[in-house]
Amino acid sequence: MAFPLHRDILNPGPKDPSLLTQQNNHISSHIWSGKDHMLLPKQSYVRGPKPPEPILAMLKVAGFGYVVEIENFDIDVSLISALVERWRPETCTFHLPYGECTITLEDVALQLGIPVDGHALTGIIAEDWSIVCQELLGAVPPKNAWGGEGVALSWFANRFENLPINAPHNVVQQYTRAYIMRLIGSLLLPDKRGTHVHLMYLPLLKNLSSVGHYSWGSGVLACLYREMCHASKINSNQIGGCLVLLQAWAWDRIPSIAPKIDQSSGDQVHRGLGFPLSCRWSHCKKTTENSKHWVQCYRFSLDKLDVHEFIWTPYTSPDVRRYIPQDPGEVCYAIVPLICCAIVEWHHPDRVMRQFGLRQSIPQPPMNIDRLRKMDLKVRGKAYWPEATWINLWLQRRERLIQGFPSHAYFGDVSNYMKWYLDVTRKWISHEGALAGTMVIGVRNILRFATSETPNPIKCENIIQVCNDMLNVSHNYHSAPTYDSRQGNNENLQYKKPINDPYKQPYPMGFASYSKTHNPFSFSESHPTGPFYSVGAPPPPLMYNANPGTTTFSRGAHLHMPKPYGPPIPSFETEDEDESEDDFESEDY
Repeated sequence: MAFPLHRDILNPGPKDPSLLTQQNNHISSHIWSGKDHMLLPKQSYVRGPKPPEPILAMLKVAGFGYVVEIENFDIDVSLISALVERWRPETCTFHLPYGECTITLEDVALQLGIPVDGHALTGIIAEDWSIVCQELLGAVPPKNAWGGEGVALSWFANRFENLPINAPHNVVQQYTRAYIMRLIGSLLLPDKRGTHVHLMYLPLLKNLSSVGHYSWGSGVLACLYREMCHASKINSNQIGGCLVLLQAWAWDRIPSIAPKIDQSSGDQVHRGLGFPLSCRWSHCKKTTENSKHWVQCYRFSLDKLDVHEFIWTPYTSPDVRRYIPQDPGEVCYAIVPLICCAIVEWHHPDRVMRQFGLRQSIPQPPMNIDRLRKMDLKVRGKAYWPEATWINLWLQRRERLIQGFPSHAYFGDVSNYMKWYLDVTRKWISHEGALAGTMVIGVRNILRFATSETPNPIKCENIIQVCNDMLNVSHNYHSAPTYDSRQGNNENLQYKKPINDPYKQPYPMGFASYSKTHNPFSFSESHPTGPFYSVGAPPPPLMYNANPGTTTFSRGAHLHMPKPYGPPIPSFETEDEDESEDDFESEDY
């Protein structure tokens, strides 16, 4: 009997290079070839003293009443580096051993508590920023505080440190704008330096009562996506963006790499402690000073991540759900561009439907926005309005919602989705992780063969085959070859190229659809068609809840799509999908 060589077993992928087209320039290729890598992000977020009550009241009006509750937050540079190694710019998702996952608008709304629905963040660069600063801040930064068109955060902190007693209303507004600018530059939209904030956001703060009608959450997510796309390239060692969001997202979904936290008491929850959800992780210490050692540990943990070690819907847990004051809204399920001035990225909930409690089908090819990633404020000159195409798509967000059938198991779609995914993904980052992952798969295959109802001779041959494969890998993994993603060997997959024209993008296949006429939970052979919602003006921002201990979830959205929290979802069975996890392990994997 001939056994496959470890060269075939330890191929990290992708076997089919049609999806991950940038593999040769991705940091995972660099690491697989034996080279080390470590990002050097800003290592902490320090809120400083809480602002006085007049400013807090204004922040609540502006939609920033929750995010100000986030206190000091140490950034684990090792964890951030390991996560970025699995970030794929082609799909705007993390590629883990058991499927794609990503940070969505739902995560932004719940982890940061900022508005995710509303107008896109757009604008133009002013001719004279000094005039804008004098009008909206009542002061002009000195020359030594400027850095390009950004102003040092230290100037905002020093100039607006103490609100005068009995300050008039316009002065309170100026101090509130300055505080929001500090939040933008240090927490929400920091650049790689983390020391300056661009003044392009200041005009958006002119009318504080309208500030919350902007989708600050989509801007934060666009900026973080863009920073991870740049950081995932070979030779990149810097990263900006909201790393508090990235780290809190990972800790909530992968408990095996998260520190332990004490759950708040019922009285603390009633007083609003614990929301935004990232507040629960404040003051948690980072792992160790030996960052190089810990990035290897995190890398290994993600390589051998088990199916039950990733929590797809963490916000359904009663321990977490009680913190959430209200539903973040249906925009979290929209397949739309994320816009932050010159930055445009793509929100792909259709690729991570399990994060919304839905069965995952093979997604459509991702939107190709490589051209947009080559643009920045310097390229666009004095104007940083995104193209009208992207703004129009954002305005259509209520017509671009995913929907599908609820999944009551981790893999109700394994026979189709996972077979496709394992051919197009990068399964492992390190050789050690590939060895461990292969061993786990081998043991599961042995158990599957041993407990199957096939005749004993075939069962024994399969078990012997798997055992020999595992021994080959164990003895030879140190000499495992590197792979060129251009040498794809799966000619059966017909995965289409990424789509360039957003207006020609087809609707997702399978159970993900934009149409919403019928209840998707009523199974039928044909998909529903026709509009369900009329698109009107943007809804009001996420309002500050005077009683944070009470949850006021919207019920209407549950009529056409399941939510991570809300009323019970009717159960049903289909004949063409197997809900059993036993079918997951295939011989190819």
